[in-house]
Amino acid sequence: MRTLLAKLGRETSGAAVIREIDGLRFFAIGSVVLYHVYAVLVLDLSRLPAPYRNPHAAAAFGPAALEHPLRGVLEQGWLGVQLFFAISGFVLGLPFARQYLGTGPRVSLRRYFMRRISRLEPPYLISLVVFTLAWLLVKHRPAAEVLPHTLASAVYVHNLVFPWKDPLSSVLWSLEVEVQFYVLAPLLTMVFLIRQRSARRAVLVAGMLLFGALEPAMFALFPSTGTLLHQLAYFLAGFLLADFYLTDWREAPPQHAAWDLLVLGAVPAMFLVLLRFGPVANVLVPFLIVAAYVGTFRGWVCRAVVRHPMIFTIGGMCYTMYLYHVTMITLLKPWTTRLAVTDGFLLNFALQAVLMAPVIVVLTAVIFLLLEKPFMRRDWPQALVARLRTRPAPPQ
Repeated sequence: MRTLLAKLGRETSGAAVIREIDGLRFFAIGSVVLYHVYAVLVLDLSRLPAPYRNPHAAAAFGPAALEHPLRGVLEQGWLGVQLFFAISGFVLGLPFARQYLGTGPRVSLRRYFMRRISRLEPPYLISLVVFTLAWLLVKHRPAAEVLPHTLASAVYVHNLVFPWKDPLSSVLWSLEVEVQFYVLAPLLTMVFLIRQRSARRAVLVAGMLLFGALEPAMFALFPSTGTLLHQLAYFLAGFLLADFYLTDWREAPPQHAAWDLLVLGAVPAMFLVLLRFGPVANVLVPFLIVAAYVGTFRGWVCRAVVRHPMIFTIGGMCYTMYLYHVTMITLLKPWTTRLAVTDGFLLNFALQAVLMAPVIVVLTAVIFLLLEKPFMRRDWPQALVARLRTRPAPPQ
């Protein structure tokens, strides 16, 4: 098992791996996957005409499931995307914070942008090709309908050109937001030039409050949630966590069991706020994410969980899983929904999750090894060029 986990482990560009971060990624992607299992099973099936429904699935996941008390919680699983945004704020903010606070080297902007391009672009563009071919060859949609979405997504402007989610894949919108943040992160991280800790944190907190409060109003300007302005509060939450990590904890967070209680309180509070307080949730949830992450870094039990080799290894493959999990769920649905133990929703939903999860993890691991991990090496472009130059000439 250790050998397998080592083979599936991420390759970094030289920076020390913070295992808690990949462990947190595991729970973020888990939330998103469960949300889409629910969406594909319940929402899709409830819209199908009765003759086209799997009879077992229709009983267990049909319109009646929309009235289940658990529905509200499952429909908030999209929060995993915001958990990712906060993690991105932490990860990308950390090296700039080290530079400005005098605890690390100067960040080379050229290397920063080249790393984003060489690491993330190839898997993303490959997925676009896969999704486009699926729409053209499997769904038999005309090229004139599909290719504009492919081209817009390839240059990360789909959210601006088309004010609805990308039909190629429902998850691509958030990757455009991430790219907007990557571009502006060197500018946004200049907040760490404020030397006084309390003033710096006051600015970050004010930014979180401001953009959280304005998020509903953003729809008047941008009908899609796929802009950085809609989501900036969550990235700033990551900056705030990076501030704690560097200045309070000196990159070695002290642990105490009491901090686990903070996680146990913050996580249910997120769902309660989302379910009960509507627009106010945009203001409160970023702070609850910070609380949950602080408790995870500092708690005994939560830290041990996220640092478990299985957890952080799967979390390290989250980019691949995020790109392909909806497709996997859609392909698995006709097979897994043949199994229904009762007409009740909760038990059947749990069964579907249990059946799908290991398949999704295995398929993710295969795709990760083939289409993502090769691009994690910083020198892969140079290695590819060298290999092409040394290729023997064909026989005359």
